[in-house]
This record gives sequence, C-alpha cells and structure tokens, in this order.
Amino acid sequence: MGLEQEVKIIGADLENIETYLKNNGGIYLGEEDQVNILINSKSHPIKSSTGYFRIRKTHFVERNEDEIELTFKERIKDNNLRKSIEHTVVINELEPMIETLKLLGYDSFDSTKKNRRSYTYKGARFDFDTHEKSVLPYPYLEIEVEDKNKLDELLKELNIKDEFVSTLSIKELIEKIKD
Repeated sequence: MGLEQEVKIIGADLENIETYLKNNGGIYLGEEDQVNILINSKSHPIKSSTGYFRIRKTHFVERNEDEIELTFKERIKDNNLRKSIEHTVVINELEPMIETLKLLGYDSFDSTKKNRRSYTYKGARFDFDTHEKSVLPYPYLEIEVEDKNKLDELLKELNIKDEFVSTLSIKELIEKIKD
C-alpha cells in the first residue's frame, strides 16, 4: 500500500520532454505493454470520487516477463495533485481472479491496452503512456512526485504550462471523451 501523487500532462510536446529527460540525466526504467481491466458493479458501483478497481497485466518488454496485479486505487481529495492510496496484491492467474470477482457481484470488466515508457528524473517518475486509439486518441505523460513543490520545480524546468496539467484519472479521461 503506497501513497501516489501524480498529474497527467496532456497536449504538451511529449517527444520534446522525453528527449530532454534522455539528454539531461533521466534514467530509463523500461518499456511495458499493459492490459488494464477496469472493474465495477451495477449493484454496488464504485464512484470515481471513491477511486477505482483494476487488474493490470504487465509485460516488461526488455525482460520478457509478465506480472498481474489487482489494485484498488483509493482517491484522496486534492486540487493540486491526483492523490491516491494503492491497495495492490500480485496474483498468479488472471481468469480465476475474474471468476472470483464475478462471484462477488462484479459484472463490469472494461479492458484497455497501453504502452508505457518510464524514466526517473530528479526523484520523480515519468510514464509516457499511449492507449489504443479507440479508447484514448492521444498519448499523455504521468509525472509522479513526492510533493507539490517538486512538481512545480519540474514543470518550470520542462517548460510545461498549467493548461497541459490534469488531475483526472484515466477512467475520467475516457468518460470525458465519450461525452
């Protein structure tokens, strides 16, 4: 269980930001291909203001290894950063977990695929995410930081304007596009 504090960068020149990180000491962590399954229930729905429930199957490209995690991201209200507490367990098999969740009353399993390239830079994590175009037609960057001051410092250094900064979750971004 860990506190996650992040923002999404949408509409900025992500290629330029990634090049800057590469050229200025950013440490490349690797590339992942992910399948994210958002889980919910019609009989006891999880509100976006509470958080969201997901299974993530990650293929680590360079290591050619897979990992499956079940996570509830509990949302904490903050206007400056998207804060959540991640309650995560590693699971061995996907299908038995889905069957168990169905028995518990979960009946919505929305699956999306994305590619992620990750870096660390000055104590922050940078995840460059590209979803299937039918789900989210544009790439974005997640910056995970320890505090708001660190975020402000990085946004200034990378010349990222406030208009590109979002605290919406991926679920909220997808819902916004559907509207």
